[in-house]
Amino acid sequence: MNIKTIAIAILAGYGIWYTAAGGKQLDERKVSALYGELYSAYAKADEKAICALYGDELAGGFTSRVRSPLVYADFNKAQACASSGDFFRLKQQLEAATGKTLYANVDLSIKSISISSDKKTATVDVLVERRIGTPQELMFDMRSTQTDVVQRDFGKAFFTRSEGSVNFYKSRP
Repeated sequence: MNIKTIAIAILAGYGIWYTAAGGKQLDERKVSALYGELYSAYAKADEKAICALYGDELAGGFTSRVRSPLVYADFNKAQACASSGDFFRLKQQLEAATGKTLYANVDLSIKSISISSDKKTATVDVLVERRIGTPQELMFDMRSTQTDVVQRDFGKAFFTRSEGSVNFYKSRP
């Protein structure tokens, strides 16, 4: 057996291992990196990049309160993708209504990360804060406490489930 054949066999073995196990394993660093990607996509107002972080089977539900009783709503990937676009469109609408350049700010604070024993999923408790306004006036302030489920497949981490509650502290159409 020559060295080239051995190298190919090693690479093939690594590829099989990575596909079957290694590319599916999560750790805290990989989970934190996913939230970093989400933060970056929001900072760039990149709806497609945000949506790409959601798994095809993304599902979940949130309880929300504006000024009325609690309302629970389920969602899927298409609705989650649309929601991120709605945030950026709201900013544009507020800019048009006020004639001011506004900032859109999203903060993600990871409270805890729990990796499953098989390292295939992670459960993450996180506080997400979305704001739109100027340094002098806050026009939109939404905060959610949520529990997200993260998976990893073929080396890419993505969100598969999210449950939580959303509170609107300030909302000006």
